[in-house]
Amino acid sequence: MRHVWLTLFALVLLTVEGALLSLFHVEFFRPDLILVFVVFISLNSDPLPGSATVFFLGLVAESFSGIHAGILVGAYLLVWILVRVARTFLLPHQNSVQLVLLFVSSMVMFAYIQVLWPSLGIRHGSFWTMGAWGALLAFENSLLAVPVWYLAGRIMGKPSNSQKEVFMKTG
Repeated sequence: MRHVWLTLFALVLLTVEGALLSLFHVEFFRPDLILVFVVFISLNSDPLPGSATVFFLGLVAESFSGIHAGILVGAYLLVWILVRVARTFLLPHQNSVQLVLLFVSSMVMFAYIQVLWPSLGIRHGSFWTMGAWGALLAFENSLLAVPVWYLAGRIMGKPSNSQKEVFMKTG
């Protein structure tokens, strides 16, 4: 049930983000909210409900973006698998590790899509120029993750750091 609430939260954020950025005519600098949720889910969820939620969020992202079917679902599932593997070797409960994982995941996803675009006949600029743009978007995703992960953690029932400190002092 928590994954349903998390998915609804993601849909509301996507709708609000699309409306606000369209209102201000910002078309080229959109954060990837679904990727922020994918990394959150891969760090804080069990494998089966997490993969199903990531698959559904990938379908939602494809419906919002209008690109070829299957590209974003595959990209989000690839990121989900890579973060799940990386979390076994790292300390996933530390915020700095989570933000670095999101930054690297943003770059991996950006590279994945850049490699697939020419095979689909989509023309784009130089890969190096686009790589610098990808780093900027990855930084933007990392900044956006802090408030979104806090609210998503509240939906998933995870206590915030201040609640943990109170529990540690009283318990």
